[in-house]
Amino acid sequence: MKKSIFKNSKFRLVLAIFAISLLSLSCGDKATDPTDVTPSNTFTLATVPATLPAENVWIITDSGSTATTADFGALEKLLNSNAAKDRKIALEFPNIEAIPAEAFSDGAAYTGVKTIVAVSGPKVVTIGEEAFRKCEALETVSFPLATTIVRAAFSACIALKTVDIPLATTIGDDAFSYCYALETASFPLATTIGYVAFSDCTTLTTITIATKSTLETLKDSAFGRGNNTTVTENITVTTSAANKSKFEANDWNFKQIITE
Repeated sequence: MKKSIFKNSKFRLVLAIFAISLLSLSCGDKATDPTDVTPSNTFTLATVPATLPAENVWIITDSGSTATTADFGALEKLLNSNAAKDRKIALEFPNIEAIPAEAFSDGAAYTGVKTIVAVSGPKVVTIGEEAFRKCEALETVSFPLATTIVRAAFSACIALKTVDIPLATTIGDDAFSYCYALETASFPLATTIGYVAFSDCTTLTTITIATKSTLETLKDSAFGRGNNTTVTENITVTTSAANKSKFEANDWNFKQIITE
């Protein structure tokens, strides 16, 4: 009788080597993802290093509860440098309560840091104007205590997919405009939705908004597009019964309006 191929010692050796190779490749791929590695390169905004390591990294930045635009200047410069241009950087701000205006974008040129893929701040309450405008690699945002998102804070973050800002009451003008990759969003406590706040979010399909609040301001072009052409035919809105009429009053032609 012929031996089973699985009992052949040479075959088993080859199979084992192949399995180890696959495991090594898998681990290698995971190590390049900054959201999966152990936080490293801890420093304060006052001690930003001149260069970054070669690999993709987490950067933990912490300068106490307050920080100014000047405090962020050195970090923005480092992340915009040629030394960092091919990196994937995830930022966490453990104690900072406010991200200042234009922290990672140049307001005059409307350009942002191209290396940031994730950003979080467990104590951040306010996100300033144009703070992350045109950070084109940014995919994930988490500010669980933030209550205010002011003008153009995440405008033109074309890769942004996940937004975790559940306590936001104010969503300012232009806040998420041109976020082409944003598919879902949830702002249950929103009372104000500004002008073109979600304009040109062409893949947005589901938004949960003002389910636990009274919507005081919903500007006409909040979900508009260039020349006010609607892009809402594929959007399902979930809101409170008291707020439903405000969405119905606008000529946006939502796919569906669900009330809680």
